[in-house]
Amino acid sequence: MAGGENVHHCQQSNHGGGEAGSLEQVIAYKPDFILAQDRQFVASALEQPVWRNVPAISAHAIAFAPRLPFNWGDRPPSFMRAIGVQWLANLLYPELFPLDLRAETKRFYKLFLNVDLSDANLDDILR
Repeated sequence: MAGGENVHHCQQSNHGGGEAGSLEQVIAYKPDFILAQDRQFVASALEQPVWRNVPAISAHAIAFAPRLPFNWGDRPPSFMRAIGVQWLANLLYPELFPLDLRAETKRFYKLFLNVDLSDANLDDILR
């Protein structure tokens, strides 16, 4: 929905998805952007020299979707995808989808969760 294309096409082995791939596959795909499922992977991929062969990593085009109170783009499927698709479209195509993420996130949480986010709360959600 955000306009990106998943380059990892595979047969799903279970209902949950999240199929594993090898570093060699990722290097061969030459992705422009990586959306990671593990926050620690983001940090380690940016630090480990072996990942520098991946265009997205060398460009620091890697992100971990916010997950509070629910994942913004994965499971469980929820209304949080409404903010998640905006976040991802802005990451992938910032010139086409400009977004004041901090202001929009505060507005979204107030509208859908009746929560007034402090700047510290927002930092925790977006890091």
